[in-house]
Amino acid sequence: MKLNNIDLDKIAKTVDEVRRDTSKAVRRVEVSGEWVDEPSEYQFAATCLTESGRFRLEVDSPSFMGGNGSRPTPIHFCLVGIGSCFMSTFMGVATERGIRVRSAKIRASCSLDLRKPLGLGDATTVNNVSLELEVEADASREELEEVLRKALDRCPAIYSLRNPIEPTVRLLTGP
Repeated sequence: MKLNNIDLDKIAKTVDEVRRDTSKAVRRVEVSGEWVDEPSEYQFAATCLTESGRFRLEVDSPSFMGGNGSRPTPIHFCLVGIGSCFMSTFMGVATERGIRVRSAKIRASCSLDLRKPLGLGDATTVNNVSLELEVEADASREELEEVLRKALDRCPAIYSLRNPIEPTVRLLTGP
């Protein structure tokens, strides 16, 4: 059965599998990318591996940072990730509660301070991350606010913003 374009049977199966074996809760997500050295409309191309295959994403820097400004920037992709992750979590919580959502839109934004990337200071680069949701649903405002609170608690992207994760970065080649 589907509600809000979410397959409840698949989720129930996953929940059951994780209850029986918690190791099934851990999944690896992978993206690989390559810098484009020759003149091009973009500077970086990434390949995302999914259950259905490979998808290519092209990334560029804005012109004021040496790119062409012809493709989404890395920060755009960060905002897409945060926004889509939060929206997915919000819709999942609403669906769990049997709330039919007729329309859901999100706007993700942030402010950038370029001093650190430009080597001109140590100011925090990304500030004021903001998500704004417009939701029409068969639910009261109070019910939607409770869905919002639960989504804020469960969303992996929001968790990562609140609890920074130290990345492991290794140089695999060199002299």
